Amino acid sequence: SKRPSHVFFVNSHEGFHVTILTVAAEYDQNTNVDLAQWARFIVGEEELRIAAAKQKQKEQEQQLQLSLKPDDVDTNVDVLKEGRVRLIFHRARGLASSSPTAVANGVVLAKLLRSSDGAVVYSCSTLRCAIDNWDVSCDINEELVLPIAQGRQAEELIVQISLMAQTKEYSRELLSLTFKPVALDPFSPAHVLARSKNSDRGKGSQATLALTAAHEPSLENLRGHNQRFLLLELKLLVPEPTSAVPKLKPVAVGNLDLRPLLDDDGASSLGARSYHVDMRPLVSPHLTATLELNARLWRPSNDEHKILREACKEATKTSVNATDGTVEAVLAIARDREEVNAHLAREYTRRAESLEKASADVESLTRQLEEVRRENEELRERIEEEREMWDDAAKRAESNAAADPVLEAALRSLSSQQIVARLQETLSRYRNERATVDELRRRLQAASAEIARAQRDRQRLEELERMHVGRTEYHHDLQEKCAKLPKYEATIKSQEKIIAKLETVFHWSFRFRRFRIADPGVELGSSGFWKFLCRESLKKASKSSGMLSELTRLKAANDILKAEIKELKLKSRTRAEEANRENMNSRKIIEAKDSEIRELLRAITREEKLAELHGQQAAREGKTHEEGKLRVEIDQLERVRDEYAQENQIMEARIKSLEAQLVSNSKHYGREISALKVQLAKSKASVSSNALDEPLIE
Repeated sequence: SKRPSHVFFVNSHEGFHVTILTVAAEYDQNTNVDLAQWARFIVGEEELRIAAAKQKQKEQEQQLQLSLKPDDVDTNVDVLKEGRVRLIFHRARGLASSSPTAVANGVVLAKLLRSSDGAVVYSCSTLRCAIDNWDVSCDINEELVLPIAQGRQAEELIVQISLMAQTKEYSRELLSLTFKPVALDPFSPAHVLARSKNSDRGKGSQATLALTAAHEPSLENLRGHNQRFLLLELKLLVPEPTSAVPKLKPVAVGNLDLRPLLDDDGASSLGARSYHVDMRPLVSPHLTATLELNARLWRPSNDEHKILREACKEATKTSVNATDGTVEAVLAIARDREEVNAHLAREYTRRAESLEKASADVESLTRQLEEVRRENEELRERIEEEREMWDDAAKRAESNAAADPVLEAALRSLSSQQIVARLQETLSRYRNERATVDELRRRLQAASAEIARAQRDRQRLEELERMHVGRTEYHHDLQEKCAKLPKYEATIKSQEKIIAKLETVFHWSFRFRRFRIADPGVELGSSGFWKFLCRESLKKASKSSGMLSELTRLKAANDILKAEIKELKLKSRTRAEEANRENMNSRKIIEAKDSEIRELLRAITREEKLAELHGQQAAREGKTHEEGKLRVEIDQLERVRDEYAQENQIMEARIKSLEAQLVSNSKHYGREISALKVQLAKSKASVSSNALDEPLIE
């Protein structure tokens, strides 16, 4: 047995009935416990807490809703007769209050207004939701339904949503959103994130509201228009903690395309088909779920076919007659099914609760039975032990009496009551001694366990002591080596200096020999060698001074180029800012002109309506003259707007050309800077090599 949340009947102009049942849950005797557990898991502790808070504020919320709803509106409407706008509010952020310590609540007000005079047709509100002072947000997760009365056109209505922050001292509006229901696609939920305008407190103080809106037209608007797409609404049976009657909670929505069931001529090609519909969860719109269902399409009888054709013809001219017998019969069947399903749901809930209680009682009784069985086993074992003890005592007494005539005479002298009393005393002493022995045995076992643990701890302590001694010796060795490290470093540095001097002397002696081979007239003494060293040192010094001067010149040129690049960037930035300012000014002027044009058009429309109402020829002639003037002014304003638009385009082209020029200049200067950096690196490398080649002259 399946519980439908809604039954949609759509009549296409080809003459077919299409019925879609949206299944909320499948009730089966084998899965009733799992379904109840799943429902409890969905509800959670947070929803239980919210439900308790809602119950506490029930009276205040009823007064608020009664003050908002008109008296002549019946909320218990049928979705088949009347259309509706469904609003699911998820979360609100940025609900900053003037006093952070005050307890604030968030409330969303939804109104259905007439576009002609702004009168309130229907209004409702969500329950108060506590605002979290830490992240200045609140989770609403509530659905509001705005019904559209039968015979009223959706084009004449406007939906207004207001986000309010309420405390004991004040009530302030944070966000207001207005739209028309006809702006939404039929049966297609739209996920909206609304933001308030920038206030004086800055952009970070914007209030945001996440909601899902869906427009469901009435049956009259659907008939005769060949609707092939339907809205599916998946609901879950969730028990309310404050009510005995379960509640259908909306879970997800999706769209179903019926075109594969029809040919081009509207004839049924398949008759029935299995669908996998992608459902969008209302709480998390970014997630997806899949629902499998079967859709069936059948041809009506000849009489119904004629009735449907007449209804389709009337729908093209006027609205559909609401007193159609077929529709009334279908609505009666749907209402009967709804009542039967509600009764079955209540019965199912009661039986599920009774089954849960019975299962809990069975579990508790099972545990008690197991405990009683364990006690019986223990008592049975004790009785067996005592019986064996009595048998042993009787056998021992018989043997002792047969062996000892004095004991036999003493036993014969005692009465049966005295013997029973002595036996009971002996049994009590035996039990006490046995309990003492058990206690001593338990203490002995605990002492042996403590001794074993102490032995293990002693072994572990000895191992740790040995490891500590080894680590201490290793630590002393490392300290001695660390104390010798400064001496080693000083020795290494002195040896490096000596080796560097020897390498320099060896290098210059080798070069002097090569020079002597090239010039045999050079003296062989030490004075000739040092003269050669002096000449070479002077050459290297002059060369290094020239490289230093070149390096200084390159650095100065690099600084000049950097300053020029900064100036060019600053100029380009100022030009871009000026162009942006001019563009913004031109856009503001264009918007002002557009608003003036719209006002003039509204004035013309108003004058035309007045002319039609009065019907006076003289007024018409005067107003036509005024209309001519207004149209001339409108043409002038449109020309001015076009001129500003052209200037705006010219400014945007200039901005783009300046940006391109700036990019090309930056690339050119980047290449020059990289080339100068390469030259600078080369000069540094040559200077460092010359510095290494110079001898050490003392």
